[in-house]
Amino acid sequence: MVHILPHWNWSVGMTIPVWAYRNCDSVELFLNGVSQGSRTMTSTTMHVEWSVPWAAGTLGADCRRGGNVVASDTVRTAGSPAQIRLSADRTTIAADGRDLAYVTADILDANGGFVPTATTGVTFAVSGPGTIVGVDNGNAIDTTSYTSLTRNAFSGKVLAIVRSTGAPGQITVTAASSNLTRGSVSTTAQ
Repeated sequence: MVHILPHWNWSVGMTIPVWAYRNCDSVELFLNGVSQGSRTMTSTTMHVEWSVPWAAGTLGADCRRGGNVVASDTVRTAGSPAQIRLSADRTTIAADGRDLAYVTADILDANGGFVPTATTGVTFAVSGPGTIVGVDNGNAIDTTSYTSLTRNAFSGKVLAIVRSTGAPGQITVTAASSNLTRGSVSTTAQ
């Protein structure tokens, strides 16, 4: 396993510290296919690090064990926000008026790439036997009410919490933002 961070949306002229967490012998980092060097692990290191001058494109890492690539990870420079993708943590919830579904809105570019710097305002709506009981974004300094149906994305994400009303049926959540393609997802209360 190898995981590189941070995201790869920066500005020309910046040098970015890149970390790789791993469970292998060594990790080689690539920027747009060009090696940025390999780092060897020791028993006391949790991660390895590079300082990489930012350039738009793809940052990738190959994790090697015994000289063989056993895992890879990639992050890409995202384009401008273009669409909202919704996903629910569950496809069914109890129709008891208490059960909850957590719906995550991800802001994506035109190619479906996640936009980690998006701060777009997202407005949620629900149809069917459900109601939105809370909206959050994980930003500790955002003072927007949790009961507001609109919340700015933070690091490209917003969360809506949906509760069943007590009746069975399909609950559909939609998310909209100006100039972005809407997203929707459904869960069933039963």
